[in-house]
Amino acid sequence: MDVVFLIDTTGSMADEIEVVKEKMRDMVAQIASGDPAPRVRFGLVLYRDRGDEYVTKVIELTDDIDAMVAHIAEVQAAGGGDEPESLNEALHVALHDMNWDPAEEVDKTVFLIADAPPHMDYEGDYQYAGEVEYAVHHNIIIHSIGCSGLSEEGNSIFRQIAQGSEGTFNLLTYKREYVTADGTTETVLEAGGRVFGIMGEPGAAADADWRVGAERLEEAGAARAIAAAPVPPATAAPGGAMGGGMMGGMGGMGGTAMGAATENNLDSILAGTLRKQAERRGVRYADTGTLEIVARYTGTRSGIHEALRQVIRTEDEWKALWERHTQPFEPRPELPQVDFGKSMLIVVFSGEKPTGGHSVRVETVRETKDGLDVTFRVTKPDEGMMTTQAFTQPYDIVVVDNTEGELRFLEAE
Repeated sequence: MDVVFLIDTTGSMADEIEVVKEKMRDMVAQIASGDPAPRVRFGLVLYRDRGDEYVTKVIELTDDIDAMVAHIAEVQAAGGGDEPESLNEALHVALHDMNWDPAEEVDKTVFLIADAPPHMDYEGDYQYAGEVEYAVHHNIIIHSIGCSGLSEEGNSIFRQIAQGSEGTFNLLTYKREYVTADGTTETVLEAGGRVFGIMGEPGAAADADWRVGAERLEEAGAARAIAAAPVPPATAAPGGAMGGGMMGGMGGMGGTAMGAATENNLDSILAGTLRKQAERRGVRYADTGTLEIVARYTGTRSGIHEALRQVIRTEDEWKALWERHTQPFEPRPELPQVDFGKSMLIVVFSGEKPTGGHSVRVETVRETKDGLDVTFRVTKPDEGMMTTQAFTQPYDIVVVDNTEGELRFLEAE
């Protein structure tokens, strides 16, 4: 695999550059853990704009990870000014001037990581449409990643670049923590100019992994857009009720932002994309074939009292289950809006128990030649353990990518 990071290094890109610096070795280790271990070379094309210290700077492809980490450690964000940057020229350099391995069996990948569209007004400049055509003819895939502040124009161009070269487009997700008026800490996600709150009890998605991306969580019904634009760092979060059982987010906060706590999921996007490419070429990892659990609704109070194991693939099935499940709650929480074009739900209710201390948890969902194997674990209180003396109804509902095939439920020992 030949992998080139094409990175906008103007002043607004400091956070994203730091992630590449900090996570480079981890990403390499993840990709190299496959069987057989892929041979990977990494290279860099850094770019800014005309009038800056440099327009493009090239570090050639190498399998010397120590050298690449040292090069990345020296990268600093600076320059820029007007919004557009010299992306057209940088894309040309990445595709034409790198020391790509010409062998057909080598996967060739460019990751465009930026927060601004290209200048389209420079005379004698290259054009991204022509560069995408060149990439297709030379079997180079371009994945584009839109960082915070990317405009609608940039969003559209980044999508065209990715889709035109058979790559993917991702909006980077940022996690911010805020302190509310009562001193508690709340979490919001920010992506593509929108702010998302995380769904809460009842029907908690407490185990939702924000690193899968705010948009993917929204599709899974585990997050909801609650504002139209990013919340400025270190300012009060806007008030207003969130509704719908939201726990994370900004409703009624009136607190201050903990701006320094911002994280983003750039490393997850990079490593995950490269792993998928390696798997398509036959590389196997320890969890290859296991569907990622995007979100989890779990608890011990439900209107469903019998044991139940089910897969839900339609809105009507989900509404019917939710109606039964939320019967004890007042007010009744609204139905999480799941995009069943991309997601499905796997449901395990263990039946009513006489005390607390009981639980059930879906551990893995693994693809087989016949369908899917769902492994779940039922736990009960140890003898002599103090428990609540009340009936409970343990349940676990997980959201995974929509996949065809029959399900087989396996209880773990």
